[in-house]
Amino acid sequence: MPQCPFCKNQITWLRFHYNEESYSDFSISKDKMPLIQSHHTLDGIIKDSEKFKCPYCNKILFKSRKIAEMFLKLPYNTQYLNLKELIQIIKNKMVVDNL
Repeated sequence: MPQCPFCKNQITWLRFHYNEESYSDFSISKDKMPLIQSHHTLDGIIKDSEKFKCPYCNKILFKSRKIAEMFLKLPYNTQYLNLKELIQIIKNKMVVDNL
């Protein structure tokens, strides 16, 4: 179980933020009031909108789903000083896993 590089809490999950495109039907009612109805969500997440945050301190850790996944798979005893070093460890592990 890895630790947040900011608050040092042990993390078993990340808070996943993203934007998706949606639309609603907008009209004016008979009594001249705005009316929003029929909310629709379109397929897919808007590109480059993903953010993975620590569930304890709410700091953004990653903007890549693959790196977030690799982070959660790290052994508890993985040592790193800061977020930059942590990301480098994950990227190096990704290279080794692809050999």
